[in-house]
Amino acid sequence: MTQASAPMSTAIKVITGLVLVMTAVMLIAGMKVWGLLLGGAILAAVAMFCYLRAPMAYELAGDQLTVRFRMGRKVFPAVTGCATLYARPPMGVRLWGNGGLFAATGIFWNPAYGVYRAYVTSARFQDYVLVSTWTQKVLISPENPEDFVQAWASSAPAAPAAG
Repeated sequence: MTQASAPMSTAIKVITGLVLVMTAVMLIAGMKVWGLLLGGAILAAVAMFCYLRAPMAYELAGDQLTVRFRMGRKVFPAVTGCATLYARPPMGVRLWGNGGLFAATGIFWNPAYGVYRAYVTSARFQDYVLVSTWTQKVLISPENPEDFVQAWASSAPAAPAAG
């Protein structure tokens, strides 16, 4: 089952817009001050990388989650659980990644999940699905979270019978 990522939320759009405007201003000002041109070029390169690595779709096949980007993909094997969120996750810390330019992606930590990966295009917790694997947790934002979880539940391998 493949599902597109949720539409960008207002918070992600605002952050993206501000960074792109700042990049354009630095590139234009760089025509007069060469140091600003270098800064604008670096910001443009970072923006391009974030655009190409923003999640476009999520795929569940068997016990494997695949996050598809505009360029490339990331596979998480051994999915053991999938659940929608009914409350905002506790505040946490971004350890490595992108905090809102086209998406929020990377490695994060909070007291409830510990260290986890996030590949979300929305800042609304109602759009989130928490996927658990044998080794880690992954937070995603599919277009229809309830359908995504139901599809996983119907295709998840049955637990072995106790004997």
